[in-house]
Amino acid sequence: MHSRRTVESPPGSLRFDLGTRPHRPATRGRRDGADADELRAFLRDELAANTDLRERFLARVGEPTSQSVDELRTAIDRRFQETNPEYHVVFEPIDFTQWFDLANEYRQQGRYASAATVYRALVESIDDNMERVDGAYDHFSRAFSRALDGYVGCVATAERDVNAVTDAVAFLEERVTSGTPFLAEHFERAAVELREKLGEQSNE
Repeated sequence: MHSRRTVESPPGSLRFDLGTRPHRPATRGRRDGADADELRAFLRDELAANTDLRERFLARVGEPTSQSVDELRTAIDRRFQETNPEYHVVFEPIDFTQWFDLANEYRQQGRYASAATVYRALVESIDDNMERVDGAYDHFSRAFSRALDGYVGCVATAERDVNAVTDAVAFLEERVTSGTPFLAEHFERAAVELREKLGEQSNE
């Protein structure tokens, strides 16, 4: 019967038992590769099925948004509809955090056009649904102002194309007359701010 081999180390150091020394399995590299493939497949499927998750992922890795203003606005509109499905009235605040966080992520990545897309969707949806609101007015007013300020700031920062800024001004001016009456002055102020920016760019 063979005895277990050991290596004697100097006093105060570790004693190693060669008979019980751990080893790296030969198949570990292949298993790690398979695990990575499974993870990529899982992530791909999840991103394809979950639009919100896909948008957050794209924002985190610095890619532009894959959704249009209309698509984002539809998702926000749905939140208004789901809040009180039995009545065309909203009494409680709606949490818009996921869209503000998404816009902020794009801003931090320097994707100002994508951030502007998210902000504009928020502006349009809140403006269009303000007639539903019958409570928590301060909450919705603050959310609207935050989204509008974010939109103007991102358009002014991102767009060097005069036509793009002109389109943004036209959108704001159209909302002055077609949007919620008590929000008209906010749209007008934002339009003036962007017109000034347009004038500055024309003089450069």
